[in-house]
Amino acid sequence: MPEISVIIPTRNRLTLLTRALDSVLAQADVDLEVIVVDDGSSDGTWQMLTTLADPRVRAVHHAQSTGVSLARNAGVEASSSSWIAFLDDDDFWAPHKLSVQLAALSSADANMSFASAVMVDADERPGFVMRAPSTDRLLVRMVGTNCVGTPSSVIVSRALFDESGGFDPAFSVLADWDLWLRMLDQGAIAAPCPEPLIAYTRHANNMHLESTLQMVSEFNALRVKHAALGERFGVQFGNIEWSRWIASSHRRAGRRYRAAAAYFETGVRYRASRELARAAGVLLGERALRVGARLRPLHENRHTEECSWLVHQSTSEADGALR
Repeated sequence: MPEISVIIPTRNRLTLLTRALDSVLAQADVDLEVIVVDDGSSDGTWQMLTTLADPRVRAVHHAQSTGVSLARNAGVEASSSSWIAFLDDDDFWAPHKLSVQLAALSSADANMSFASAVMVDADERPGFVMRAPSTDRLLVRMVGTNCVGTPSSVIVSRALFDESGGFDPAFSVLADWDLWLRMLDQGAIAAPCPEPLIAYTRHANNMHLESTLQMVSEFNALRVKHAALGERFGVQFGNIEWSRWIASSHRRAGRRYRAAAAYFETGVRYRASRELARAAGVLLGERALRVGARLRPLHENRHTEECSWLVHQSTSEADGALR
């Protein structure tokens, strides 16, 4: 029986999937299996998966797309380990990601772990780091925004996943936020890892960019579903960080007027002059916004030393396990 099962849902991202798989199969000091769920791809993904010779990789095929939540659930159902790790097909891992988190889980006697993630551009240049939150009042802070973050950073016990009911198919973009809330509300014991172990790829087809309006709709449904949590802690569901995320998603997708409106609404609601300035800056264009807010391009952030494994990743790509 493998030590951990890695679940990768995918749909029509063959090149990105290959990179993600390479990073999983390069994991050091861990016995793993990989379950790839092809959710109705039409780009040759299934054909590639059927030709893989690595016995650690198993594939589940959906002839028609069922959505990312059901795809992840199907991957877990097909797995055979007591630990589950999730990886989105457009992200990739440090080679020691799983071993570090499994050690943290063991040390803390925990059943859930998450790590910091570094945002990278299309050329895999590191940008700012999304820090793993501490466990202090974590559930309360999760009511405000998904501070645990991307599924690609999370490992959970199979027992906790099953007890929580898995991913709710009513959600897609925010399905992870919903599940983390339910797990933490059930008393999950978390083991955060501060080191950036995940590369979160920023590209034009990120789900939250293509589906920002759906994300807003799902947020309203999520707020209703978890209303009791907000009432219990006296905390508003969705905070300024969440509102900024919506505005920045519109901005990165090129929806300038929607972005300006979202920044303006955030500025007024939270009395945040910086967001009001961003609303004006978006209308004037990206150059004005960068100058006015002193924003650095993604690759000019100073986290290269923390993410030295990215250099190794780039130089060894030609020798990847699946290339």
